This record gives sequence, C-alpha cells and structure tokens, in this order.
Amino acid sequence: MCYFCAVFVLFLCVLVGCVSTGGPQKKVDPKKALETRLQLGLQYLEAGNRDQALRQFLEVLESDKKNPEALKGLALIHQMNGEMTEAEAAFKKGIRYAKDPVESLLRYNYGLFLSRQQRYKEAKSQFEIVAKNLVFTQRAEALYFVGRCALELDNKVRAKAAFKHALNLRKNLALPALELADLAYQELDYETAKNYLRRFNQYSDPSARSLWLGIRIDRTFGHKDKVASQALALKNLFGYSNEYLQYKQLIENN
Repeated sequence: MCYFCAVFVLFLCVLVGCVSTGGPQKKVDPKKALETRLQLGLQYLEAGNRDQALRQFLEVLESDKKNPEALKGLALIHQMNGEMTEAEAAFKKGIRYAKDPVESLLRYNYGLFLSRQQRYKEAKSQFEIVAKNLVFTQRAEALYFVGRCALELDNKVRAKAAFKHALNLRKNLALPALELADLAYQELDYETAKNYLRRFNQYSDPSARSLWLGIRIDRTFGHKDKVASQALALKNLFGYSNEYLQYKQLIENN
C-alpha cells in the first residue's frame, strides 16, 4: 500500500472513530478533522495526485464553505487543470475570507496566476500588497515579482527599487541581482552591472541569460579569456537557447 493510501486509511479510521479492538468509539473533534483533511489534501497535491487532493478540499468546503486554505488548494488544482475561470474564482473567494498569514499566501499565488496570464498590472497590485506584510516569509520573493511586473509595464524606476529592496531583505536571492545587472548594462553602467552579475553568480548556477550578459560585459572590458570561457559554457550548457543564437550572430557580425 502506498504511503498516502496508508495515511488516508488511517485518517478515515480516525474520522469515524474506529479502533482495532472493537472498543467504544472516540468522539471526533470536527476542527481537528478538517485540519487533518487539509493536510492530507496538501500532501496529495504535493505528490501530484490531484484527484485525491481535490476530494479532500471539497470535503472541507462541504463543512466550511469559507475555508481559505481549502479554497487555495482548490484554486491551485483548477490552475493545474487549465481551468482558469474556476481557479480565479477560488482565489478571489479565498482572499475575501482569509486572514494573515493565509491571506498573503493566497495573494502571492494569485499574483503568480495573473502573471502567467500576462495580466501584469493586476499581478503587481497583489504582489505590492503582499510586500507590505513585514512578517510574510516570502516577502523578498514578492518584491522580486513586483519588479518583474514593473518591467513588463515599462516602469524601470519601480522595478529597480523593488529589486534592490528584495536584495536588502535577502542578500542571497539571486534573481533580483541578475535583473539589476541587466538594467545597469542597458544604462551603460558596466561596473555596476559586473558587480551585480558577480553577486548573482555567487548564489546561483549560471543560466543562459547570465552567461550571455557576462559575455557582453566582459567584451566591453576587453577580457577575452573570460569571454571565451563563458561562450564555451553557453554553448555546452545552453546550445539551443536564444542567448546562444544571439552570441553566434554577434560573432558572425564581427
């Protein structure tokens, strides 16, 4: 029997109060039963078993139709299934009934949902709200997404401020450093670009984007060996990327 099946059977036994000895049934705490179902639903969702996860969340909502955590789980399942209208409805309903910390987590996930649909203005609003929560554990990540949405909305001033704020909160968050390196390069501030790229490389494995940016920065400084090393890594690791095609085009034009 699989782990989750065993847990589910055990949960059912607790829920109905059965015992192996055939003794008297124990009274079930309804609140604890709902919490158990929620945890089981999250475990199923994490394991990729959407059907079983959905069953648990729906059972919770039958007893408590305003349960924000069950609504969050329901929204995520709808999103995975490509049911965007239903997912959005569940996100909004969950946010309406939630209190922190669940509300911030719901808004964070809703922001990601909106971003994937390129609804950047709406997504940015959700991330901005989350970023104001001083105790939210993913506040730095929320600020990173504020910056990403701001870039998509052509607001580089807000983007830079959000990325810097994210780094102030968590110095080992690599992606804001890469964004700031790219923005500095666009502004011809090559020294700042190099420093931010160094910070990215300190906390992250190279990506096609970081290698291509590094090539262009080191070309500016005339560091031929570093250019060659990064170009080789770009070819070997990301030979089918757009960045490698851009590099090849640069070489052909020169």
